[in-house]
Amino acid sequence: MSVKNIFSGEELRPKYARGVYEVLMKREWCSSLDFAEHIEGNRPQNVEASMHKSVLKHAVQDVLNELNKDEELVIKEGTNRNLRYKYIGKNPDPLIILKKDVIQKNLDDFSRFCLDSTGFFPYSWFEHFFKGTYELLEYKMTKQVGKQLISSGLETNQNNIALLPFIYECIRDRKVLQISYCPKFEEEKEVLFHPHFLKEYNYRWHIFGYADGKSEGYDIPLDRISKAPIVRDDVLFVKPQEIKYPNFFDDIIGTTHKEELEISDIVFRVYDKYIFGLFDSRKIHQSQRVFSPYDDNKGYGDFSLRLCPNSEFYGTILRYGSDVEIIKPINIRNTINCIISKMFEHYNKQNDE
Repeated sequence: MSVKNIFSGEELRPKYARGVYEVLMKREWCSSLDFAEHIEGNRPQNVEASMHKSVLKHAVQDVLNELNKDEELVIKEGTNRNLRYKYIGKNPDPLIILKKDVIQKNLDDFSRFCLDSTGFFPYSWFEHFFKGTYELLEYKMTKQVGKQLISSGLETNQNNIALLPFIYECIRDRKVLQISYCPKFEEEKEVLFHPHFLKEYNYRWHIFGYADGKSEGYDIPLDRISKAPIVRDDVLFVKPQEIKYPNFFDDIIGTTHKEELEISDIVFRVYDKYIFGLFDSRKIHQSQRVFSPYDDNKGYGDFSLRLCPNSEFYGTILRYGSDVEIIKPINIRNTINCIISKMFEHYNKQNDE
């Protein structure tokens, strides 16, 4: 029969036990009021006023039993409400094994979740980080017998998706990369790239960083890399100077930054009640707020946004067709109008084929 770890679990009792232990390790005289103050954030007038007095009582006894198991490491002074405790042992962390067991269990649980998440993340990522481990072999067997627990509709077959763990490690370890890639509508080019940040948008991964001759925050889409990147240990890594990630994306939807775009206060109207609910529960931007609730009599409700209207913004709005209308400002409304007019021309012209 296994002995329960007094620190293990997210219930109140192990939480209080961890707090009691932390206070005792200060090697000062302390009371139940000190324990309660440390754990609950406020010092109660007496133990009876503690938020969870019964739990606190049991947690104190749990810790004392562990510490005094082989020899008396905690001495007591006083009686009843005036009872105080003091740790006098030489070891600064005598229950470190119990703490490590809790940490290891949490790591094992996370490792298990990661492997089960290969239905959500590309298998190549797990092959990179779990290569040669029993866990990877176990996952393969689990998948073969149809016991995978998680799946996703995300597109994980993007070109070069297997490169992502390598690039992540280069960002972490501050490695400069020699990257060959094909910009949109351009010939292949090669740059010395200092990777700073990875961002996914609309099933596509982007690497942001500094490239020689380019401004900071330069974007290389992962799927446009044409050759395996080469680590250049002979080049000094340049850290982000002016840009702070991920705040770099606070004022936009997606990844496209354009210097000529200014932040705008936008109001858009939603005519379909179901679509209004979707916008309300799945915001398209962190600044989105309900401007006016959906009114069944009027047949619409309004939202407000504060952002730079890039191509991803227009694409998001147009995705909902006639159910969404830009109310203001007039320049963004006119841009949408021009896009719709061109679409109308395309669909209204005679098909000669």
